[in-house]
Amino acid sequence: MFPSFPAARAICLGCFAFALGFAPQVQAGLFSGLGTLIGSDQSRMNAWAKDPDAAFHWGDWDFIQAVGREGGSEANQHPARLGADEIAASLASVSANWKGERVPLFSPDEIERLAPALALGLGAIGPDRDLLFLITGQHKKLGAFGLKLSTTGRVFVAGGRLQLIVGTALSDGLLGIPPGGRPRQKILTASRATPSAQARLADDGRLLRADWIAFASSSEPPAAARPLVVEVPAAPTAPAAPVPMDRLSTLERLHDQGLISDAEYAAKRKEAQVR
Repeated sequence: MFPSFPAARAICLGCFAFALGFAPQVQAGLFSGLGTLIGSDQSRMNAWAKDPDAAFHWGDWDFIQAVGREGGSEANQHPARLGADEIAASLASVSANWKGERVPLFSPDEIERLAPALALGLGAIGPDRDLLFLITGQHKKLGAFGLKLSTTGRVFVAGGRLQLIVGTALSDGLLGIPPGGRPRQKILTASRATPSAQARLADDGRLLRADWIAFASSSEPPAAARPLVVEVPAAPTAPAAPVPMDRLSTLERLHDQGLISDAEYAAKRKEAQVR
């Protein structure tokens, strides 16, 4: 038996209200699961680390890639051994000023994908390379159903510290844009030389610039940051050569027979001892 129209309408309204109340959590959960699925592709990421100059893609837009260090900048301390957990904690600590609010720069699913890739990349590149990335995630705190926002950055290790420069922070320029389409807003890559006009990080005492943050030193410094101690063994001292007894005997006999003077005897004896 079908319910009456008023009852059916009440049921529909109740289901709609239920969906409104739980949609953000369901959506966030699904996206987080997707991030876990993508992030678990360890073999694909390990293959990328062998050639980090080729871009590693999580999707149509998101990527990470090794690029040249900008000219005139300080040499990096790469390769660097940093753990994914340590990098994840650093990324989670970054906030940005977005539309008058202080919000996390990276969502949990972005960190879940980005941290292990950065750990692998930093351990694979040399001092003349940086890591450049674009990452997109659901930022559920920025709306009832969450907004899909993108962030670009440049990551490297210098001065014994992990450093992040942000080019575009929390942009919706890729929202609804198909692959190959034009972003709704200009997506800027991060630069050491030129401050970004689209990134305003929240100042917590770690900023080197409005778009540039340097994290605290790692508990395990980068390999290049450790002083190289080379122990040089001391050169062995050659023992003095013994003076042949027959030579001394000959000198003494010549001296006793008066054939050489006292001065000549002393000089010859000294010369024999030096040899």
